[in-house]
Amino acid sequence: MSKIQKSFYFLGCIVTFFCIVIGCNSSSLKRYQVSGTVTLDGQPVAEGEIRFSPDNAKGNTGPQGYAAIENGKFKTLKETGVIVGPMYATVTAVEPIQGEEKNDGSSSRKIIFENWNYAFEMPAKPYVLDLNITKEDLKELENSY
Repeated sequence: MSKIQKSFYFLGCIVTFFCIVIGCNSSSLKRYQVSGTVTLDGQPVAEGEIRFSPDNAKGNTGPQGYAAIENGKFKTLKETGVIVGPMYATVTAVEPIQGEEKNDGSSSRKIIFENWNYAFEMPAKPYVLDLNITKEDLKELENSY
């Protein structure tokens, strides 16, 4: 390799490094707050979690968002918010197991359902998402495994 080729190679490595560090850094993506409710047959889901994942099949990539569900309500924090574009909301619902309290006051949890998905388009602003899940939806989920 000539000196010029080595210089261009070195410069290319530096540019690539900065593109990866700066351009692909997920923290540079704007996140928006999502809040709402989750019900099962009209009743609030007592506890659980909701994850927001970009729909890769539709060309959306980036970090996941997350919120805890308490008494049927959820709200992402600024740092766990959702990026713009096609997304999936994935819900898992749990309930405490009575009689299995731990020393710290918490109790073991039983999964009511997990990995129930809902596709939606996230706008570039705070968004309200109300998910009304039915037992029929869960039967479809069980049949998909």
